Amino acid sequence: MKKNNAIIAGIVACAIMILSPGTGRSAGPDDVISVSDTLAIPADEGSSITSDSSSTQAAEPAKGHWVALPAFFYTPETGFGGGVVVGHIYPRLGDRHPSSMMGNYYYTEKKQTIIKLTPELYTEGGYYGRVEMGYKKFPDSYWGIGPDTEDGDEEKYTPELFHANPIGMIELIPDVRVGLQYRYRREVMLEREEGGALEQRTIPGSSGGTTAGAGIITTYDSRDNIFSSASGWYVNLSHVSYGSFFLSDYDFTGISLDVRRFFPLPWEHVFAARFYSRSTDGTVPFQDLPCLGGPSDMRGYQAGRYRDKFAAWAQAEYRIPLVWVTWLSVFGSAGNVSRNLGSYSVNSIKYAGGGGVRFRLNEERFSIRCDYAVTGEGGSNFYLSINEAF
Repeated sequence: MKKNNAIIAGIVACAIMILSPGTGRSAGPDDVISVSDTLAIPADEGSSITSDSSSTQAAEPAKGHWVALPAFFYTPETGFGGGVVVGHIYPRLGDRHPSSMMGNYYYTEKKQTIIKLTPELYTEGGYYGRVEMGYKKFPDSYWGIGPDTEDGDEEKYTPELFHANPIGMIELIPDVRVGLQYRYRREVMLEREEGGALEQRTIPGSSGGTTAGAGIITTYDSRDNIFSSASGWYVNLSHVSYGSFFLSDYDFTGISLDVRRFFPLPWEHVFAARFYSRSTDGTVPFQDLPCLGGPSDMRGYQAGRYRDKFAAWAQAEYRIPLVWVTWLSVFGSAGNVSRNLGSYSVNSIKYAGGGGVRFRLNEERFSIRCDYAVTGEGGSNFYLSINEAF
């Protein structure tokens, strides 16, 4: 029965792979519903680590198997797009998640290509390894730097890039892992909007180049479920240093903190809260600056709408079961960007909020998420995705 539910979930996900207009970023296979999410345990947003709790495991057969499914999506940036997700899922080792090797290929109506390969390894000794590598050519938007940029400042650019992000971790004690990470991205600017700020090539990152760095990562994860948490904590602390020693064209550092708390309430209600902060220092390419917005972070704002060297925001969400497999969610968020922590201002804080419904597809709480959010500046966006925002 569990195997059938997983297959049904994959078919449903394929059938509804559509993003609504107005996401305002390089919205594509990184943001649309991924078929691979229905076949293997996906990495959590902002981290490569997922809980090993037996209650969170997706339905997998006892033996390893190959998978291949089509994927379809639509965004205003890409038009219609399609592709395939293929891979092999290995047998489980005890109560741990299955190791896997997944590959994604997408091609869009506007002749955009996205390729991604993700091997992921779990061992009985508590070791975890993951490498995400890929190629991407995709248009994006840039509004400038700082908390006071205007909607009219938007300019388009098209990068072509290759990236590879390996990570290795070990479980020290139950729910606590530490490890090392390496981040590499080689980016070439194919197009810049004529007359725009990026065309002047004075902004770090506007000429493309290589960013590469290494650092440490620590997580604490006691959530009861990685798809739709109802209790527990998730804490992720990450520090990465970029420089010539790691083959980078830019010298800078980045540190981020992600804290999530889930409170179970009577009648299966859930209150969820999240705080996120990221700080950078040095010569930071604009692509690597902390920013606000997107389908998970301050929904309502377009991803990258505001960016600077420091960003901090908080969001809260109340989830209510309705009928059968349908859930209702109401959420709100507030945050801002600034040059540094000392110049962070609450006077220009950004607000957003909204609501949506979730349709759970199986007992592992895998679900389809439909959200509508508005901002304090009058903007709005609709989101169709897989699983909770956090």
